[in-house]
Amino acid sequence: MKTLEELLEETNKKLETQTLLVTNLQTQVTNFQSIIDQKDLQLGTSSELSKELEKQLKKEARTKKFYKITTTIGAAAVLLLLVQ
Repeated sequence: MKTLEELLEETNKKLETQTLLVTNLQTQVTNFQSIIDQKDLQLGTSSELSKELEKQLKKEARTKKFYKITTTIGAAAVLLLLVQ
């Protein structure tokens, strides 16, 4: 049969172990929250870059279309001058 002192010592060791486990779990939760925050920042940055790229692509498409139109008009003007 265990003495009262042995039971208290065993109970205290279990309590210490549980305290360590709780501390470890709290640290893990903090780390996971930090990871989630970083991923949220990355997602926001990625979204902003995607929007900026879309704007640039639209601008490039407009510029390309403008050059096609002006080239066609220039070619037509040169052709008209040659015909006269």
